Amino acid sequence: MALRCSSKMGFACILAASASNQTRGLPLDALRGSAEVPQSACIGGSLIPNSDRAGKEEDNSTSRCFAAQLGDECRYQCDPGYIAVGRHVCQSLEVRGRLHLNRSFFGGRCVPLCPSSAAPCVEGPGGLQQVPLRVSVSDGHSGFCLNTTCMAADDALRSLARGNYKLWRMARSELSGVYTDH
Repeated sequence: MALRCSSKMGFACILAASASNQTRGLPLDALRGSAEVPQSACIGGSLIPNSDRAGKEEDNSTSRCFAAQLGDECRYQCDPGYIAVGRHVCQSLEVRGRLHLNRSFFGGRCVPLCPSSAAPCVEGPGGLQQVPLRVSVSDGHSGFCLNTTCMAADDALRSLARGNYKLWRMARSELSGVYTDH
């Protein structure tokens, strides 16, 4: 008997109940060739370019995302030289009575890292672990990439706070004190 399961396990699955009513997750591959292959709750948007989910839409392989229900997340891993940004979730979206997403995976993407700064952060001076601070820059060709600067955790937090402060200061009217977005 097939039951629904959460995709939080990191792979496409359904739950199969055994005679003793115990359940276990089954990878979608385990069901290939069987009479009953489950239908995904989301039918579109199952591919993410530059990731392990980059097959073809018509391809029925496990490189496609699978959702047992709306709200399930499709876990993905980006190819080398790219970094994951966001979550890829099975969803529907209606705004003012107009359907924008109908049972489709949406969100999450693989963003290129600038080749000059793509190496992981290593231990810094004094044995302190460094963290990456990434900023979007033009790649000089046809798009953008994320430039990575490795910093001590406290320095990275200070840098982000300083940037946030500058942004809010630019948005505040000196005359009225009101914040605007233009």
